[in-house]
Amino acid sequence: MKKWKDIFRYSIVSLAILLGTLSCSTSTTLVSSWADPLAQGVTYNKFVIMAIFRNPANGETFEERVSEEFRSRGLKAVPRFALEGMDTDLSREEMEMRVNDSGADGVLIFRMIAVDMENTYVRPTTYVVKRTKNPGWWSDPYWGYYHTYPHHYWGNWHTSTQVVWAPGYWESNLTYRIETSLYRASDKKLVWTATSSTYDPQGESDLAESLSKSVLKSLKRAGYLATK
Repeated sequence: MKKWKDIFRYSIVSLAILLGTLSCSTSTTLVSSWADPLAQGVTYNKFVIMAIFRNPANGETFEERVSEEFRSRGLKAVPRFALEGMDTDLSREEMEMRVNDSGADGVLIFRMIAVDMENTYVRPTTYVVKRTKNPGWWSDPYWGYYHTYPHHYWGNWHTSTQVVWAPGYWESNLTYRIETSLYRASDKKLVWTATSSTYDPQGESDLAESLSKSVLKSLKRAGYLATK
């Protein structure tokens, strides 16, 4: 009997952890997308991942995390910064040569369009602090808080300490808007593009993970991925 109780307790804890993880995950929505109808039927297996961010270091972190997510799905991906000479300004011909040398059949570019800030006011709140019950005392601490007890100063102090007030505050959240474009490496043509909105990611790595999952789902639905 004890064994089954332990198994049940473990299952409940595991479920709670899973639900907590899911509830904290960053949300990305593809606001719009377009696919070239003439490019249907062609799949891609290896991608060069490029990120156009204001801060190059943030872009490299993003590229690496997206590449990892693609590789976890059985695809091949290489971040732009890992290609020789791609950390400098290149001519069109030089960039084409490096992409071709990588063996990639697709180039996926993530371009940061905007970062919007949203300020939300969280109202003040009050909540009850549990304390040991006192014989002969009222069961509703809010009553004692809002009605002064006239018979003893302890009554006023005791009920007041049971109700705690949390002040209001402003909370700032960021929404990242990114344009993602897939180019065919063979003729450099645009075959798919989408605009996304990611709400309040915790850094470039979190942004990359959330966005790449949405992009992978959309590319798979469009039939562009060389995976089952």
